[in-house]
Amino acid sequence: MKHIPAILIKWLLVLAITSVTLLPVTEATLTDVLVLSAALTLTLYLAGDMMILPAWGNAAAVSADVGVAFIFAWFAPFSGITLTRALIVALAIGVAEHFYHQWLQRSVFPGSPADEIENRAP
Repeated sequence: MKHIPAILIKWLLVLAITSVTLLPVTEATLTDVLVLSAALTLTLYLAGDMMILPAWGNAAAVSADVGVAFIFAWFAPFSGITLTRALIVALAIGVAEHFYHQWLQRSVFPGSPADEIENRAP
């Protein structure tokens, strides 16, 4: 059950970013953005947060999230998405994911091996 609030928070972050970056400048409808955000959230959570983050840490997970978000935005089924717009969406999600992952490691995955590696003093 601890994953439900984490997924919901992630979806709200992704929804806010995609709404602000896509609705005003593309032909996307609110339904398009809701569907894109849901698909992106589930993909990012399952791949990035459940597999990559615990194994390799925040930097690797953010990098993967940016790549996946770019692909989803670039190939979204509505017109008006430019390369620049897809990059803006992906980078904005990457910034949010960096902080989201820090929260996730403290709240949902405390004591994960990647968390211990990233927080170890040199």
